[in-house]
Amino acid sequence: MRLSRKSDYALRAVKHLATLPKGKLGSINSIAEAEAIPREFLAKILKDLTMSGILVSYQGVKGGYRLDRLPKDISFLNVMEAIDGPMHLNL
Repeated sequence: MRLSRKSDYALRAVKHLATLPKGKLGSINSIAEAEAIPREFLAKILKDLTMSGILVSYQGVKGGYRLDRLPKDISFLNVMEAIDGPMHLNL
């Protein structure tokens, strides 16, 4: 199975946010720098993850992103489907 670049970046962003201390928000700039993801592409990915309920975004000077659930409750499949749509097996 091959991951799309967008899914790979999404998984890396979720992993990064999962490692932050409780209550700390991750900014687009900090995630992009830490995970070597182009900032503009990351903004689109974070929007998709927010729309799917995996992340919560906060606006403003001290805004950023955090996970909307515990990391243990977010699966690889949740992230991939938020980015690439429903997965179908070809049997």
